[in-house]
Amino acid sequence: VVFKKIMSSKGQATLASLNSLLEKTSNWDKDERYMATNDLCALLSNPPPTLKIDDYMEQKICTAILKQLDDQSNDVQSVAVKCLAIIIKKVKIAQIGEICKKLSSLILDGKDALRDIYSIGLKTLIADVPDSMGPSVIEMLSTRLLGGILNTASSEEVKRECLDITADLLRRFGHLANEQRQGEILSAVIKQLQHDKPVIRKKAAHCLGSLAVVSSDALLHSMVHTLLGQIESSSATSASTRTLIQTIGTVSRTVGFRLGKHLPRIVPLFLQHCGSPSSSQDESQYNDASNELRESCFPGLESFVARCPREVAPFLQSIVQVAVGFVAYDPNFAGDEDEVDGDEKEDEGEEMEVEEQEDDEAEDEEEYGGGSDDDDTSWKVRKAAVKVLAAVVNSACTSSLDGDHLLRGLLYQPWCVDAVIARMSREREENVRLDVLQCFTSLVQATGRLATTAATSTSISSDKSSGEDLRTLLARKVGRIMAACFALLAGPSVKTKSAVLLLLRAVIATLHGGLERYLVKLLAQVDRCLVDGSQALKLDALLLLRDCVELHPPASVQGPLLTSSRLLPRLVGAVRDDWYKVIAEALRVLAAVVGAVRPSPDSCYFADIASGDCQAFVSCVYDAIYSRLDALDIDREIKDCAISGVGKLVSHFGDCPALTPQLPGLFALLQRRLENETTRSAAMRAVAAIASSTHPPSPLSTNLA
Repeated sequence: VVFKKIMSSKGQATLASLNSLLEKTSNWDKDERYMATNDLCALLSNPPPTLKIDDYMEQKICTAILKQLDDQSNDVQSVAVKCLAIIIKKVKIAQIGEICKKLSSLILDGKDALRDIYSIGLKTLIADVPDSMGPSVIEMLSTRLLGGILNTASSEEVKRECLDITADLLRRFGHLANEQRQGEILSAVIKQLQHDKPVIRKKAAHCLGSLAVVSSDALLHSMVHTLLGQIESSSATSASTRTLIQTIGTVSRTVGFRLGKHLPRIVPLFLQHCGSPSSSQDESQYNDASNELRESCFPGLESFVARCPREVAPFLQSIVQVAVGFVAYDPNFAGDEDEVDGDEKEDEGEEMEVEEQEDDEAEDEEEYGGGSDDDDTSWKVRKAAVKVLAAVVNSACTSSLDGDHLLRGLLYQPWCVDAVIARMSREREENVRLDVLQCFTSLVQATGRLATTAATSTSISSDKSSGEDLRTLLARKVGRIMAACFALLAGPSVKTKSAVLLLLRAVIATLHGGLERYLVKLLAQVDRCLVDGSQALKLDALLLLRDCVELHPPASVQGPLLTSSRLLPRLVGAVRDDWYKVIAEALRVLAAVVGAVRPSPDSCYFADIASGDCQAFVSCVYDAIYSRLDALDIDREIKDCAISGVGKLVSHFGDCPALTPQLPGLFALLQRRLENETTRSAAMRAVAAIASSTHPPSPLSTNLA
C-alpha cells in the first residue's frame, strides 16, 4: 500500500510538472517559452514510467506545440518543430489528424512569413509518423494539398509548398493511395507544368517523378501519353516544352525500365528537339532558348541509356551521333577543326603529328585561357552531350548490351572517337573538359575490361574473332591521345593535369604499356608535376610514373629514367616529403625503378655493376630508402614501403660494391623489424625476396646465415 502511494505521488508530481511546462509555453518571456518547450521535448522523448498521458493531455500538448509554431522567436519555432517530431510518434491517430489539419490550414491560409516553418513541421510529420498511420495521413493531407495546388487564388508560395510536400507524401506513403487518388494527384499536378513560374513547373516535375514510382502501369502510360502529347503540341523552344522534356527525364530516372516500351515514341521526339549538329551553324540556333532546350533533352537521353539499355539499343547510333556532334558545339570558337586521320599515318610520321597537334592545341589553350564568355551558355550543351556519351560507355560493361560490338561498331568509329580526343584539348570550359577526359578514361577502361573478357571467353562469335582486338583499336589512337595530353599537361590547370594523368594510367593499364615512343617526353611532364603541382597532383604523377616503370619493358624505360638528370633526385625529394601518401608512393616508385634498371643478372642498364655510375645510383636509392627505414615515428604504410624497397634493392643489387658494406647493418635492421608485430609481415616478404634472388648470391648468403 505504501509503495502504491509513493508511485501515485510520483506520477502526480510528474503530471504537475508537465502542466507547469505547458503553462510556461505561453509565458511573455521568450526565454521562458524556449526553455519550457525544450524541457517538454526532453520529457516526452524519455518519459518516466509513472507518467500517464490521457487523451485530454495529448490534445493539450499538441495544441501547445502547434501554438509555438506561430511564435515570434525563431528559436522557439525551431524547438517546437523538434518537439513535434517526438509527439507524433506517441499520440493517437485522432491527434495526428488534428495536427495534419492544423498544419495544412496554416500552409494554405497562415502567415506568409511563417509558411516555411509550417512546411517544415508538416514535412517532419510525414517523415516521422508511424507506418500504421500512413493511409489516414495520405488521405487527409492529399485532399487539402490538392486544394491548394488547384486553387487559382493560391499564391506562388502556397503552390510551391503544396507541391513540395505532396512529393514528400508520395515518396513515403504514395503506395498506400488508391488508384483514384493517384489519378486525382496526376490530373492536378500535370496542369502545373503550364504555370508561368519556372519554380512551380520544376516542383511539379519532381512531384510527377515521385508519383511515377508508385503508379500502376496504366497510370504511368496515361502520364507519359499526356506529357508526349503536350510536347508535340508545343512550340519548339517554349519554356513549357523544356519543362515537359525535363519531366520525362525525371520520370525515366525514377521508374527505370518501366518506361522502355514508350521509347520508340520518346527518343525520336527528343532527338528532333535537339536538332542536327550540322545545322547548329545556323545563326538562328545560337540563342539561349535553343541551348536550354538541348540542355533539357540530353539528360533525358542519358537517363534512357542508363535505365533502359535494351529498349534504347535501336536508337543508340542516332543518340551517339547527335551527342558527338554537340560535344564540339562551340559557336564562339573559331579554331581550326581540321582533323588528320592518324589511322593511316606511317610510323615515321607519327612523331611529327604529335608535335604539330600539340603546338596548335597549346596555342588554343593560351589564346582562350581555358575559359569562356560569361554570356555563353553553349558549354552547358556540350557538358550534357558528354554525359550522354559517358552513359553509353558505362552501358557497354554494366548492361545486357553487347559491349564489344558497341565499342567496335560505334564508339571506336573515327567520327566518334576522333571527335572526343580532339575535344579534350580544344575545350575551353574546364568543367566540360574534365567531363570529356573522364568520359574517354571510362572508354579506355571499358576497352580493357571487354578485351580481357573476350580473350578469356570460351566461345567467341565469328564476327568478333574476324575483327581487330579492342586494344588494337585503342593503340591506333595513341598518337592523337598523346598529342592532346601533352597539350593539356603544358597548361596551368591542376585539375586538368590530374585528369590527364588518370587517363594515361588507364591507357597504360589497358595496353600493358604501349607508350614506349613517348616515354622521354612523358617523364619530362611527370617531372614538372612533381615540382610545380599540388600534393594531390604530385601523388598522381608518382602513380603514373610507377605504372610506366612496371608495365613497360625494362629496356624501354631504363634510358628515359636514368638519362634525365632531374627525375631520380625528384624521387629522392618526394621520399623526404611531408605527406605520408607521397612518401609511400615515392618509395614504391624507387623499388620499381630498381627492378627496371636491373631486371636480371644478365640484363642491367649499367655495363659494369662496379662502375661509378652504378654505385652512385645504388647509393642514392639506398640513402633515400634507409632514411625512412631507420625511423620509428612514421606511418605504418611508409614503414612497409621502406622495408619492401630495401628488400628489392638488396635482391637486385646486393653484389654492388656500394651496397655490400651496408648489408650487415641492413640485415640486423630487418631482424629487428621481424621481431616487431606491426612490421613482421613486410619484413618477411623482404627477406623472401632477398632469399629468392637470382643475382650473384655470394655476399647475400653470408649475411642471411
